[in-house]
Amino acid sequence: MNSDVPFFRSHTGTATGLWLTAAGIFVQAAAGAKGYPKVPPGIIILGAIGVLVFLTRQFRWASIPGVAIAALVSIGVFTTHGTAERLGQPADLGPFVGTVIQLIGLIVAIVAGTGRTAGAYLSREHTIPERQGR
Repeated sequence: MNSDVPFFRSHTGTATGLWLTAAGIFVQAAAGAKGYPKVPPGIIILGAIGVLVFLTRQFRWASIPGVAIAALVSIGVFTTHGTAERLGQPADLGPFVGTVIQLIGLIVAIVAGTGRTAGAYLSREHTIPERQGR
């Protein structure tokens, strides 16, 4: 990966956005937000895909799974009434802060992942790992 790629066009930015989203879900669940199980599967899924994106960052396709999962989670976030309820009640601090963190994470993941993927494919950037011993 080119080290001078801006954060909001990088695999690191994509992974960070996914981890922020997972952290937001964790905060909501820990604060007892309505509708969350004790261990929401989204935390594990987002965390794992964030690790995948980060560890495979030398490949130009690596941000695609991150953008895909962030887009799917965004659909869920914006089609459920719980998000609006939590954002409409800032006095209920835990669920409110968790929702804000989740939304920020989704925005970061989608913007960084889309920017990284578009940049990699539009610039015809080839990122093939170097072979050892040559």
